[in-house]
Amino acid sequence: MTRPTDLSGERFYQRGLTGLRALAAAWVMMFHLNGMVGPRAMHVFGVEVHPLLTVGWVGVNIFFVLSGFLLTTHLMETGARRGVEASLPRYLEARVRRVFPAYWIQLLVLLVVTLLATGALPTWLGYLPLHVPMLHHLSETANGAINPVYWTLPIEFSFYLCLPFFARMLLGIEAIGAGKWKKLVTLYLVTLACAIGYRVLVFRIFPGAQVGTLVWAMGQLPGSLDEFMIGSAAAVALRWLRLEGRYPPPATAAAWSSILALLGFAGIVAMIYSLDSVYATYWKGHWLMFAWYSITCIFIAMVVTGTALGGPITRLLFENRVVYFLGLISYSIYLWHFPIGDALARALDAKSLGIGMFSLIAIPSIVAASALSYYLAERPFLRSRAAAGAEPSPAAASASAK
Repeated sequence: MTRPTDLSGERFYQRGLTGLRALAAAWVMMFHLNGMVGPRAMHVFGVEVHPLLTVGWVGVNIFFVLSGFLLTTHLMETGARRGVEASLPRYLEARVRRVFPAYWIQLLVLLVVTLLATGALPTWLGYLPLHVPMLHHLSETANGAINPVYWTLPIEFSFYLCLPFFARMLLGIEAIGAGKWKKLVTLYLVTLACAIGYRVLVFRIFPGAQVGTLVWAMGQLPGSLDEFMIGSAAAVALRWLRLEGRYPPPATAAAWSSILALLGFAGIVAMIYSLDSVYATYWKGHWLMFAWYSITCIFIAMVVTGTALGGPITRLLFENRVVYFLGLISYSIYLWHFPIGDALARALDAKSLGIGMFSLIAIPSIVAASALSYYLAERPFLRSRAAAGAEPSPAAASASAK
């Protein structure tokens, strides 16, 4: 078990945040595997537990909040030392290296495998020109044509491009000092209002639209910005507490870590069951359709902050070797779980196996392929950046699109 990280200085890294990415990837993976088997009612000691799988897309929201937290921490650190503009080339290079190589290699592998398996070019070949530059989110049809999980990638990369603007603004607020906490809250509330307003606008623009259309339209960055920004706000709050010398001593920090993590997880579960209870009317304009993601991501931010504080509960959950390793390969798990799971589901008649047996078969294959992808398609590009003389911080090393 690792010891709590010293957060009293400006530099920051918490190993548990990498482990938390494993939870996010696993939740999305189980959501899709459950869908391949066919969602069924499940009970444990008389309690319905299937909503934890059928609303498993919450793993994507964890990724979004984590990205906001980690990348804001990184940009605030480097921006304070060198200026945001001077840090921008390396920041953008790191984002491209982190996201695109494994993604491009998967596109190539899927193309070759389809050609070898069927003897014909894939039906989705026409969507490839939009996918290569990661612009497939601009078309609802292209968005899920190759791999359904791809929809989040351009949304997240769009946030990467916006973040330097917010980081510069926050550093300016930090330098002035006066009223900075109120300004931080105001900035988040503005992005929250914009996100909810955008979701309402989409619902009015697409009256009577199919669920898939609403998911595609509402999921664009304006509708997801508050999810990233709640993570950013949490990162800035911890940074300011450290710089002001008001960061709590280890025992107090550990206590707050456990409190925040437990309350956050309880809140996430409560939001999952609240959505499940209104699902019949959710996509018809229920108020939760506009506010569910915003409220849930506040609870996720509590878990992220609690993990960053490094208390005993979060260290036990997210800093052990297995979970940490799965966190390292979480981006590849995110990319590969659907095509591998889908292929196995078709070959094995997953519906007859049930979620338990199918998971026992599918998960080892997914983890093995993801580890191979990480070592061959991800890590070489991250190492080449370091060898080229870049200045990666611990936070940057932990930060990931997925």
